[in-house]
Amino acid sequence: MQSKSKNDNITPHNVKQRQRHLSELLESVKTDSLLLTDLQNVRYFCGFTGSSAYLLVTKTSNFFFTDGRYEVQAQQEVIAAHIIVTKKMLESVKEIVTQLGINKISFEAKNLSYYQWTQLKEKIGKVELLPLQDEVRQLRILKDQKELESIRKGANIAKDAFFSTLKLVRPGIREVDVALALEVEMRKKGAEKVSFDIIVASGKRSALPHAVPTEKIIDDGDLVVIDFGVVVRGYHTDETCTIKVGRALSEAQEIYSTVNDAQRLAIEMIRPGVKARDIDAAARDHICNKGYGQYFSHGTGHGVGLDVHELPVINEMGEAVLEEGMVFTVEPGIYMPEIGGVRIEDMVLVTESGYEILTKCNDELRG
Repeated sequence: MQSKSKNDNITPHNVKQRQRHLSELLESVKTDSLLLTDLQNVRYFCGFTGSSAYLLVTKTSNFFFTDGRYEVQAQQEVIAAHIIVTKKMLESVKEIVTQLGINKISFEAKNLSYYQWTQLKEKIGKVELLPLQDEVRQLRILKDQKELESIRKGANIAKDAFFSTLKLVRPGIREVDVALALEVEMRKKGAEKVSFDIIVASGKRSALPHAVPTEKIIDDGDLVVIDFGVVVRGYHTDETCTIKVGRALSEAQEIYSTVNDAQRLAIEMIRPGVKARDIDAAARDHICNKGYGQYFSHGTGHGVGLDVHELPVINEMGEAVLEEGMVFTVEPGIYMPEIGGVRIEDMVLVTESGYEILTKCNDELRG
């Protein structure tokens, strides 16, 4: 039985299919077993939404481990051959490994601290530990229809909340008040939570790509960068709008137009077979050609799903080749300390023949 409130994008069919992909990964990396400790990967491959769990995948079966706080929840959510509730999860992993005669365990290297690794090594004993990098996360890169339903629902909630809040963005209001109002609206409209701490940055502070909202009062002529997202059924959204309050400076108008065109050029490149770095180049080259290259200080995008930042990476070194079902942001920006900043960000789905823009706020702002 599945928990419908949090997890109705998980079905026995798609979980079994995902677990088959894990079995194929075991073969390709030549290991006996795989220990998942990243909670988003655990969720993806067995359906569990709690905050304490491991999933051990072997060539013949799989074993889910959690503690007593989640016994009932695990019985409701988890799709796995064996559910083990224990006070000492690593000890229980060791017992299974010993029983099955496992000689090699692959683990998620990016998810373990050095302390956790030493604990694992101590508990497992003589079993060989083989680090994996992004191999498991790579299996999440193509979104199925259930995942896309959750993302689309989140995008609609975020859009409605944004436009309900937009009327507050005027001279005299504080950045923190806009951020609070937007979060309240998103939750009222059905978000489980926000994807990340909302960014509201105005005036010269808008040149800080990851600014934290402050008590600064928004002034006439300010650029206001608002970066926000929601979580629905575990899936994140992420988008950024830049608002011009009153009469913006002429150069502010110019950088807004440059970023807007850069995003359009990048999105128009999206289709199966294109390399991620070529999407980045389309945006970056336009910004450089306009003389603002030094003020574009980050990559053009990133994947979005169970994590707000996941694969593929859309930057100058991005080697991923686009495939139907990938979802990622396209978010060029220009950040000039003496004027302010502009970032325009949308989430895009790669379709069979091109793309679909999933977030709608910027399109509606353009009119």
